[in-house]
Amino acid sequence: SLTFHNNTLFIIEHKGEPYIPMRPIVEGIGLDWHSQYTRLMRDRERYSVVVTTTQLPGDTQRWVVVCIPLRRLFGWLMTIQPSRVRPQ
Repeated sequence: SLTFHNNTLFIIEHKGEPYIPMRPIVEGIGLDWHSQYTRLMRDRERYSVVVTTTQLPGDTQRWVVVCIPLRRLFGWLMTIQPSRVRPQ
């Protein structure tokens, strides 16, 4: 795990490949989670979105998380319009 803008990022292994939960990244760069969730689900195939239930380290219960393969993260980041990201 690592800290990114006060959010802890974890890697989840799915079918032998590293996936990353998206909500902490989306919120960490100051985007609205609901609109990014809608966009990710609309483009599920493009980003190879996986919705899974998992217990993240340090947590006591299982949560539904939306993940994309780590290898697709940079492609998703390139689609973000800088004007939509909070200045801080």
